[in-house]
Amino acid sequence: MALEGVKLSFPATFVAAGALTANTLVKIDSAGKVTNTGAGDVPLGWVPEGAGADGDLVTVYPLGPKTPCITTAAITVGQYIKCGAAGKTVVESTPTTPTALTIGQALSVGGTAAAGFFAARV
Repeated sequence: MALEGVKLSFPATFVAAGALTANTLVKIDSAGKVTNTGAGDVPLGWVPEGAGADGDLVTVYPLGPKTPCITTAAITVGQYIKCGAAGKTVVESTPTTPTALTIGQALSVGGTAAAGFFAARV
C-alpha cells in the first residue's frame, strides 16, 4: 500500500499484521496493517508498546530527533543507520557515509539486540 500523497497525523492508531516488539520500526503492508520493516524498507514510524497478535491496535509514532530503536549489531554514536530485519536498525555499510536508505544517526551506543536512540534524518 503506497502512502504517497497521504497526510498522517501522529501519533496514529493502526491494526497490527502480527506480533510487534516494542521500539521497533514499522511500515504499512499490502493489507493496510502495520508490520515490522525489513532490510531496505522506509519506515512509517515506530511502536513504543508493540503488539501481541494480528488484529491488535497499536499506536505508531513518527521518527524524530530522539527515536528509540533496537539494533541488530554493535553501534556507536554518530554512525549512520538504516532499517534491518524485524524492525531493527543496522549500521550503514560505510558507517560514516549516508545513503538513500539512511534513516538517521546513532545518538547512543548499543550492542547486539540492545535498545538505543537515533536522530531521524528528515
